[in-house]
Amino acid sequence: MQVQNDFLVSVAVITYNQKDFITQALESVLMQKTKFRFEIVIGDDASTDGTTQILENYIYRHPNKVKLLKSVANLGPMQNVVRTYKACSGKYIAVLEGDDFWTDENKLQDQVNLMEENQNLSMCFTNRNIVDVNGSVIREKWVPPAYRRKLTCKEIITGFTPPTQTILFRKDLLDEELINNLKKVYNGDIYISSVLSTKGDVGYVDKITAAYRINSDGIYGKEDYFRRLKNQVKTYQVLLSSLDNTYRKDIQRTQIRVKQRLFVVSLLKGHLNYHLKMLINLFIHDVQTPDYSLIRAFKLLLTKGVIPSKVITD
Repeated sequence: MQVQNDFLVSVAVITYNQKDFITQALESVLMQKTKFRFEIVIGDDASTDGTTQILENYIYRHPNKVKLLKSVANLGPMQNVVRTYKACSGKYIAVLEGDDFWTDENKLQDQVNLMEENQNLSMCFTNRNIVDVNGSVIREKWVPPAYRRKLTCKEIITGFTPPTQTILFRKDLLDEELINNLKKVYNGDIYISSVLSTKGDVGYVDKITAAYRINSDGIYGKEDYFRRLKNQVKTYQVLLSSLDNTYRKDIQRTQIRVKQRLFVVSLLKGHLNYHLKMLINLFIHDVQTPDYSLIRAFKLLLTKGVIPSKVITD
C-alpha cells in the first residue's frame, strides 16, 4: 500500500485569511488514525490576518508532516489550488479548505480502503454536515439519499458535485490538461469532479466525515448568486472544450439549466443586457435543439423560485 515517497495520502489544505478556523481544520487532519503515513500540504494565499503565523507554528511542531506554501502576493483561489496540488507527493489527494473541518478520525483510512479495493474508482466522497460560524450543526447529511452510492460520470456532469471537503482522488489522474484548465475556471469543484468522473467511477463511503462551515463568505445574496451562476456557465464552457463529444449533450443540458436561472436572476437584479443575452442564447439553443428551454425559463420567471434565501456552496 505504501508508495516510494512514503506518503500514501497528501491532504491539500487551501486557506486565505482564516485565522479563526484554521486550527480546527488542521487538528481534524492530525487526528486521523491511519495505517499509512500522510502529509499535509498547505497553500496559504498571502494571508494578512495572522493565519500564516499559526501555520508556521504547525511547521515547527510537525516538520516531517506539514508543508507550507507561502505567497508574496495573492494568487487567487484556483492558482493557489493548482500549485498546492502540484506540491502533493502522495498517491491520493484529499482536500480541505481552511474554514471547514473533518469530524471522523477514520475518514482517510476508510476512503483509502475503498480506493485500494476498487481500482476502477477515480475518486470517492462521503456525506457531510453543514455548520454555522461557531461549528454548530444546522443541517445534517447534506448529500441527498439518491446520491449516497457509487456514481457515474453522467450523474456528476448533470449536476451533482461531491462535497469538496469530503473528496479523495488519485493524483496520477491530474494530467497537464486538467491542471491547465483548472486555472481557467472559478468552480474548481465542478470541473475536477466532472473530469475525474470520466476517468473512473466515483465511490461513496456512507458516513458523515466532514463539516462545511457557512460564514460570511458562504451565504449568498441575490447579487452574489448572479455572479455564481455566471461563473458556472464559464466552467461548463471549459468542460465542453476539454471533454470529448461523448459527454457533450450532458454538459450542454446542465449549462442550459444554469442559463435558465441566469435568465431569471439577471432580470430580477436589473442586468437587462445580460437578461437579453440569455434570452437570445436560449432561443438559439431551441432553434438548434428543440427542447423548450426558453419556455421553461419563463416558467421559472413566473415562479421566481430560482433564488434561494441561502445558497450552500462547496
